[in-house]
Amino acid sequence: DNRFKWWIDILLTVNHSDSKVLIKGTLIDCKRGQSIRSLESWAKDWNVSKGAVRDFFKLLQSDQMLYTESLKFTTRITVCKYEDYQTENKPIQNNILNIKRIKLDLNKVS
Repeated sequence: DNRFKWWIDILLTVNHSDSKVLIKGTLIDCKRGQSIRSLESWAKDWNVSKGAVRDFFKLLQSDQMLYTESLKFTTRITVCKYEDYQTENKPIQNNILNIKRIKLDLNKVS
């Protein structure tokens, strides 16, 4: 099952600071913990169908781990509680425990 790898990829891909993304001539705000990418882009990176990405995002959204927004030409994802996954001012053990909990949660739905 690749869902844990995909989740880690999301955590590593989302913005670490606020920025703007230019999509087809339109500037879109992309805050810390967010990513502006099409479902097709995620699918290509993970070598799966767009439907598999959509289903995975729905799974994460149902567990309040991720929020998705459909935008014109793209999708904005927001990692819920993004700060919980960051080591700044927190012992690394807390982050490892969070990641292990998520791995267990994702394995439950297999």
